[in-house]
Amino acid sequence: MGDLNTSSKARSVIFPALVLIAGFVLILMAMSLFKYYKMKGSFLRDQLSSLAEKEFQKVDSLFKEINGKLLVIRDMGKNQAIELSDVKGLNRKFVAFMKNQDIFSGVVLADEKGDEYYLYKKDGRWISRIGRPSKKGFEFTYFEWNPPNELKKIEVKRSDHDPRKRPWFQNARKNPGIPCWSTVYRFFEKKAMGITVSIGWNSKEKGLMVCGLDISLKRFQKLLKLDEKKTKNGLLLLINTRAGFYLSSKRAGRISDISSEESSIIKILLSKIQKNQRKIDAIQIGDDRWLCSLRAFSSKNSGFFMALAVPESELASGLKRGLFHPDATEILVAVIGAVLLFGLLWKLGLLDRFGKGIREPAILRVKRYLDQGEGPRVEFKSTVRKNLKTGKPGKEIELSWLKAVVAFLNSNGGALLIGVDDSGRIVGIKEDGFENEDKCLLHIKNLINQHIGPEFSSFIHVKAVDIDPETVILIECDMARFPVFLKIGKNEEFYVRSGPSSMKLSPSQMISYIFQNKKRYKDLKGRG
Repeated sequence: MGDLNTSSKARSVIFPALVLIAGFVLILMAMSLFKYYKMKGSFLRDQLSSLAEKEFQKVDSLFKEINGKLLVIRDMGKNQAIELSDVKGLNRKFVAFMKNQDIFSGVVLADEKGDEYYLYKKDGRWISRIGRPSKKGFEFTYFEWNPPNELKKIEVKRSDHDPRKRPWFQNARKNPGIPCWSTVYRFFEKKAMGITVSIGWNSKEKGLMVCGLDISLKRFQKLLKLDEKKTKNGLLLLINTRAGFYLSSKRAGRISDISSEESSIIKILLSKIQKNQRKIDAIQIGDDRWLCSLRAFSSKNSGFFMALAVPESELASGLKRGLFHPDATEILVAVIGAVLLFGLLWKLGLLDRFGKGIREPAILRVKRYLDQGEGPRVEFKSTVRKNLKTGKPGKEIELSWLKAVVAFLNSNGGALLIGVDDSGRIVGIKEDGFENEDKCLLHIKNLINQHIGPEFSSFIHVKAVDIDPETVILIECDMARFPVFLKIGKNEEFYVRSGPSSMKLSPSQMISYIFQNKKRYKDLKGRG
């Protein structure tokens, strides 16, 4: 009786305590080791891809916004809403434009005759520079603008500056009608280094007219500064192969000026761009290993590529922070504790019981689904391919259960049992006439790859379960991280679960469903 009480006490007190301690230590160590040695590569790629996507969208949005504003200015010019002689009218338009665009340091307009209008800000004042060609070069008149109408003349200068010879004008002349990016050059008025994005159009009276938006190098480089919480030494590089220059938050220059002997990260990235290598890659520089991502922007006329390079050690820091770092003593204690734990469990006869508790056999899962019956997360099908009414294999039978698989993936997951009729009676898969279970499973796998896609195989778990004397196919589906479609020929269909059935959504319903569940997809993708 005493032994029985001792055993009962051990089972009720010692066993739960040991399970908690052993589970904590062993699982934490296993997860840490697996995460570091097996998940390191995918974790680093995901970290880099996420950072690259964020920076890419930020810069790409700016490019599109700049190009869009230039196209608006071009259309205004074509509709004769821009007149170089109307300084007040131009000031009203472009002062308002400049106030809302911190990245621009100046707006310039010029025509084929050499007449020019330039607006910029100096010491908190708006200055307009009006340039016209003369016998002694170019004459520039400077005005201070005080909105809404006051225009005060400041001074008159002469110079050999010809706007028609500037890079921004030449680019627009060669490519009329589309935004063009200049190389890095020194601005005439401010003497600062920068870039001008320009666009040209034809005027009946003036011939070619060009508008340019000046972006100082310093302002542009602020955009390329990476979040120090993500990386302190990472490099974001913009490369314009058309204009032949590159930019980073700290450096800028012409591609041609990079010496062939230079072994810097910039040199290597430029080389990869020129070789059209745009996949995530590793770069070794001395003892440092860098991961890089190369992307092209959608604005074809910009000629820009983005290169992101981050030291592997910085990307891995997020992984390392989550790892379990035991010292030698802790490892020894954990090993001894694990041995004692399993020895005690074995002596008490609890090892088998504990093992069974953490993994329910497939046959028990099938019986649980049968007891549960058809519903939002369970469905029964009698056969894999045979139409029991015609007695012949039918594609419609295969598509019927494939629709259920797609619906489970797009909803909250679920289980499909093939070899079970609508009443929940096990009929097996013998009617399908497969030579053996392996042939049946291979057929099912091929159908899933063909009509759903192999990329979703990690969400679909297929198993043949023997329930004497029959065999049931168990297909368990997890909730997918992305919308899943059923491919039928050239068509694609979208299904979700609606009660005990799979419902096909129209295109508008599908868009609404995906939009309503976008947070779910985002959360699942982040966990994946």
